[in-house]
Amino acid sequence: MEVMPTGSASWQGQAERADERLGRRVLAAMVVVAVIVAYVVHDALPVTHFSLPLTSNHSYARTVAPQSWAFFTKSPRTPPVTVFERGSDGWRDRSPGRLAVPADLMGLNRVRQAEQLIVYDLRAQVPAEAWSDCDREPTDCLAGLPTAATIANHSTSRTICGDVGLIVREVPPWAWRDLPTIMPSRVVRAKVIC
Repeated sequence: MEVMPTGSASWQGQAERADERLGRRVLAAMVVVAVIVAYVVHDALPVTHFSLPLTSNHSYARTVAPQSWAFFTKSPRTPPVTVFERGSDGWRDRSPGRLAVPADLMGLNRVRQAEQLIVYDLRAQVPAEAWSDCDREPTDCLAGLPTAATIANHSTSRTICGDVGLIVREVPPWAWRDLPTIMPSRVVRAKVIC
């Protein structure tokens, strides 16, 4: 077997062909990523006058990424949904709470995130006419309301069941953070079937 010197034309030709193959692979990967991004962006946009090939009325991108861009662009002023459970001593908070706490490894444990998705699923099942406006403490409003809806908890972890109250309350403005302000809210009392 003969070893060729590094300066030979054959060695340089092999190196150039290897560079060309690498360039083609990088270009092909970039084209695949660009096509995927184009389909996801097209699906997230409102109705447009152009369509991409292989698209239909079914949204495949929304199946893969249901949150769309809202995951990155959700307003921090969006009113959160709070769940209260009826107990012998009155209403007690059953909301999952914050994600970034040391007990959850600063958000790495996603159990609370899953519980929040259950809460949003329950909220989506409540009819719009079942909600009541509340200008005082939300638990006081819940105490005086009849059960307005019966909804189902379809999750595998059935932690929210029975007589519950859902509260949607505006986030107080930053300037009012130290004031004892009760923000207006919308409340509903529901029976959750597990």
